Amino acid sequence: SFLATVCTTGAFKMADVGVAPIAQDLVDPQKLARIQQYIESDAADELRAKLQKMAQDAGERRLVADIDDIREYDAQLAHSVLNEPREYVAAFNRALRDQVQHINPSALKDPRASFQIGFTGTFGRNHVTPRTLSSTMINKLVCIDGIVTKCSLVRPKVVKSVHYCEATSRTSEKEYRDATALVGKPTSSVYPTKDDADNLLSTEYGLCIYKDNQVV
Repeated sequence: SFLATVCTTGAFKMADVGVAPIAQDLVDPQKLARIQQYIESDAADELRAKLQKMAQDAGERRLVADIDDIREYDAQLAHSVLNEPREYVAAFNRALRDQVQHINPSALKDPRASFQIGFTGTFGRNHVTPRTLSSTMINKLVCIDGIVTKCSLVRPKVVKSVHYCEATSRTSEKEYRDATALVGKPTSSVYPTKDDADNLLSTEYGLCIYKDNQVV
């Protein structure tokens, strides 16, 4: 089985649950506070142990939380995660990043470092098969049991591009979001080649942020 958010696009798309570092102003502070309280509670002892290990492992960036543990701690919080994933998954990712920064600040030396949450456990009515997946699941977090018979190659999708203007010696950035983004509204996909003064821009590929993208 795998986890995904059902989008309104024609194909079923899978993406990491949160990829680039999330700006603080894109996360609801009340939702973030609820999740931080859960992570610091006795009900999340096992999750904190995994978090400690992830913070010390430079190659580990994904933490899997048990939705049943969340439900035992706060049934409404578990319900919100399943039915409002765009807001709550983003808040979880922000909480993970804050916790990692507290445990091991050196893990965030790279400003592009991101930490993602995954979920396991009982999804209830959100546990479906490809045959029972319907429009009622749009914008919900679902667990799908099925056999993948066709999928595309994993291709990089740009999340943020960084550009340098030789004429002004200035650096600029642009973020890209589509219907699969968990935070923020979709943005224009036009790739900048000139600044407002019509000066040419060159792309700093090593500073750009990408995510893996696959169509199933």
